[in-house]
Amino acid sequence: LGDAVLLPAIVRDGRARCDLGTLPLSTRIPDGPAEIMLRPEQITIAPAGSGGVAARVLGCTYYGKDAAIRPLLVAADASLTARLPGHTLPTPGDLVAIS
Repeated sequence: LGDAVLLPAIVRDGRARCDLGTLPLSTRIPDGPAEIMLRPEQITIAPAGSGGVAARVLGCTYYGKDAAIRPLLVAADASLTARLPGHTLPTPGDLVAIS
């Protein structure tokens, strides 16, 4: 139970290619179109240029010990939700790297 990030992907040889790059699969599935699920806390945000996929922070919702970040993936024009510790928040409008 809880929040999930669902991304369309193409599976080939045990890996899924999606807007976040190529990810290893925990279970072997047939090659072809698929949808992958990530937990928001599995997504990391780093300063722009430090590797990962370029994204612009649309907004942040602070919950105390953690926060929900809404980054827009620049190349894919798609947004998702990431969960971060509350003390490491970027500012809305910041360019960051997502992985």
